[in-house]
Amino acid sequence: MSGLLTSLTHRRLLFLAALVIALAAIANAYAYWTSSGSGSGSGNAGTLDAATGLSGTPGAGTVALSWNAVTPPAGGPSSVTYYLTRNGGSPGGDCPTSSSPANVLTCPDRGLSAGDYTYTVTAKWRSWTATSSSVLVHVASGALDHFLLAAATTTPSAGTADNLTITAKDSANNTVSLYNSSPSLTFSGATAIGAYNPTVTNSSGSPINFGSATTISFTNGVATVSGSNNGVMRLYRAETASISATGGGYSSNTLSVTVSPLAINSLWIAAATTSPNAGTADNLTITALDSYGNTATSYTSSKSLTFSGASSIGTYNPTVTNAGGSAVAFGSVTAITFAGGVATVSGSSNGAMTLYKAGASSIVVSDGSHSNGAGLSVTVAPLAINSLWIAAATTSPNAGTADNLTITALDSYGNTATSYTSSKSLTFSGASSIGSNNPTVSNAGGTAIAFGSATAITFTNGVSTAGGVMTLYAAESATVRAVDGTISSNNLSVTVSPGAIASFTVPNPGAQTAGTAFSLPLSATDAYGNTATSYTGVQCLTFSGAASSPGGNAPAYPAQGGCAAGQSAVTFTSGAASANVTLYNAASTTLTVSGSGKSGSTGAFTVNPATISSFTIPNP
Repeated sequence: MSGLLTSLTHRRLLFLAALVIALAAIANAYAYWTSSGSGSGSGNAGTLDAATGLSGTPGAGTVALSWNAVTPPAGGPSSVTYYLTRNGGSPGGDCPTSSSPANVLTCPDRGLSAGDYTYTVTAKWRSWTATSSSVLVHVASGALDHFLLAAATTTPSAGTADNLTITAKDSANNTVSLYNSSPSLTFSGATAIGAYNPTVTNSSGSPINFGSATTISFTNGVATVSGSNNGVMRLYRAETASISATGGGYSSNTLSVTVSPLAINSLWIAAATTSPNAGTADNLTITALDSYGNTATSYTSSKSLTFSGASSIGTYNPTVTNAGGSAVAFGSVTAITFAGGVATVSGSSNGAMTLYKAGASSIVVSDGSHSNGAGLSVTVAPLAINSLWIAAATTSPNAGTADNLTITALDSYGNTATSYTSSKSLTFSGASSIGSNNPTVSNAGGTAIAFGSATAITFTNGVSTAGGVMTLYAAESATVRAVDGTISSNNLSVTVSPGAIASFTVPNPGAQTAGTAFSLPLSATDAYGNTATSYTGVQCLTFSGAASSPGGNAPAYPAQGGCAAGQSAVTFTSGAASANVTLYNAASTTLTVSGSGKSGSTGAFTVNPATISSFTIPNP
């Protein structure tokens, strides 16, 4: 019996417990047993409140959400967790979801595009939930995805300021109006020309070269130029540039910009070769340049240019052909035709340059207002030898005196033919011998070689460097020449002067008659037999060698004049004189003339007796 009562009591308790749980569910309350089994028990009931204060702050592709905490039901053993919904689904970012509620009161929802979003937050405690009122949040744009470049003009002139507008855009091309930042952007896509680099001014107004970080300030998603700050672009090379910017992991579109050159500022010359041979046509390309070095394409049609900087040689003047093909001398106006800022040679017309003088030149071209500055450096090379040229240390040497020659190999225009080098065999001619004295030129070894014989002369770069000492003996006007096979030299006119008196030349007068005066020619001669023309004026000479006649008649010579006793005053003109002499002794005689430490003799000649004048009869 007691067992039956116990069973009934247990069943009643189970029923009561089930009833309490049902009532709690109906009343949104809770109940639980503190213990189980037979006996008595107690239960608690309450409610779970929904979260309040749900708000969302929109950002660029984000919403920052927050709500107030919910207190767990009285006596609840654990904390409340939360999860959010966005437009009825799960949010993104770090926000808790229904499958992963969390004990947080804030979270960011990320990865949003522009649009309206409805949010709720649901409080959860054990198996109970309570959902808040919904909040509508408008997101103006998605997260920053790229930059959009635009320019005030996409056809600027070189070096001209071109204001950029840079806009922060999301992936749907909406302006990220909440983007307020100063990122470092690096611009690219344009090239430098000479020392001129493409630049963009930073937020402080400093021009920064393409390729370097440039600080640009954005306000409400847009960066615009202020004064000369924050995006003033200058491009210098005339080209179609593809401008883009990158920074912070973002990049821009590619902006096509076509830069136009300015008007002409200078001229530029390029040559087919800067080391032409003398007399060879060298085609020029003449370019009009703006102030940055771009081709000034507006410089077109026929222009009047003047060339300078190269020298003439002999009758050969440097020339450039005009548009009609005529060679125009440097220094004269030359009509050259330009197309798009450039003049090129056509055939042999419109800029074919011919230089003749070997050596370095700086070719300058000018149209009056514009030039190529210091000019184009051109070094003209000589041709092969065409002739020889002889020059002497003096063209009026004294007889027997060494006269150094310089012998130069010349090309057909008169330049030194530098390829004519090493030992060459030359043959000299054009001067006379006098007695046994032949004209000579020393060879490279210093040996005197007579004219008419091959003489080894050493040349270095077309000029004689060993040998070539000429010695002429006959006082004359000589025309000296040299030949190397078929190559001949100029005619070098040399006037040889006689040396000082070395002796007298007294010619044999032939048979004379006693008592009859005759004229005896006298010549002052140098060591080689030339008349010593410097021996002039009244000279005191001594005549000797003739005896007195049997009758006591002494030889009669020119008067004493102002000379010492026993001397005769004889007047010389350019080394020559004449003395009247009368001899009385009929015999073979030799006359000797001396003076100034020099002397000369006639050699033996006969003095014949005069016609009969009387008889001489000795006393027997």
